[in-house]
Amino acid sequence: MKKKLVLGILFFLPVMFLLVMLTSEHYYSPLDIVKENVPEIQGMHPVDEAADSILLENHISVVMPFNEDPLKHIAEISNVNEKTYKWAMGYKGFQVLFLVPEQYKSSEMVIREKIGEYVDLKYWTFLFGTEAQINDYFNQLKSGVAVDSTFQLNTHFYIIDRERNMRGRFDDDGNGPIYGYDATSIAELHKKVVPDLRVLFQEYRDKRTGKFDSDQRRIKELEHEK
Repeated sequence: MKKKLVLGILFFLPVMFLLVMLTSEHYYSPLDIVKENVPEIQGMHPVDEAADSILLENHISVVMPFNEDPLKHIAEISNVNEKTYKWAMGYKGFQVLFLVPEQYKSSEMVIREKIGEYVDLKYWTFLFGTEAQINDYFNQLKSGVAVDSTFQLNTHFYIIDRERNMRGRFDDDGNGPIYGYDATSIAELHKKVVPDLRVLFQEYRDKRTGKFDSDQRRIKELEHEK
């Protein structure tokens, strides 16, 4: 009798746990909107596509601007691939955009050959423009934001959501805000960008199913405004 009771408990405990998980609401803190109304990327275009054919609207975008040859930063680009692109590429509407001075168009092929041997880079886009265009766009990203070390060309990237809001952290564990993510450290990307993107994807899943708790976001925004 005792043995049957133990077996019964062992059988029903996992079932009860699963039922609780299925019926409970999923609460989490949404990824902060650190800047609204990020502009579309105007005037820069891929080698084989028309200008302005790539949009931020209705996409989750990783944007990484360069003002020099991106081949100098192949390590950072590889880190973006490993800790951002590889596991996020299956999410509908996800894209990685590199803003590159037009004199370095030949670097795209080299980078794709180096990194694309074992992964399909079809959601990568290199957008080429003048250095002035890239610097101007980068300054637009920074506009209205106090000087911050996470705004860097060549080594940092920025997460833009479907509504063209920049996502990040108002407070990175007491170390100040994060606007851009540092691609020089794969450990930092694993610690920060992987969970942040996971939370952002969950937010959009919940919005589709009507489970997103917008009150939680508003509470957090009000706390930041104090």
